[in-house]
Amino acid sequence: MRIGAMRHKVMVMHKTITQNAVGEQESVLEDMFGLRCTMNFQNTEDSDSKFSALWANRLVMKTRYSLPLMDSLNNKNSFKIRWQDNLYKIHGFESWNNLQKYITVYLEKDI
Repeated sequence: MRIGAMRHKVMVMHKTITQNAVGEQESVLEDMFGLRCTMNFQNTEDSDSKFSALWANRLVMKTRYSLPLMDSLNNKNSFKIRWQDNLYKIHGFESWNNLQKYITVYLEKDI
């Protein structure tokens, strides 16, 4: 995969949880950094699980290795990906081609 193939711009967002004066939790999304990547939808087999509707048409993001990205992937519960005004949560990732360090990230639409 060449850098010229990475045509999509995504924003990695950090979710910060704070308490208000009443003691309720408030979560705020802040922009962390932007990435260039390729985004593709991947159809998978349907199952009878009630959770498979969102995961059946998953979004696959492919990009190059970077240290800030690895921090966000390892702490995936506090990070979201924004692409085309939609929020996606990180479901999992895998790295391949150890010479050039590419990463494939599997995303699920955030409700």
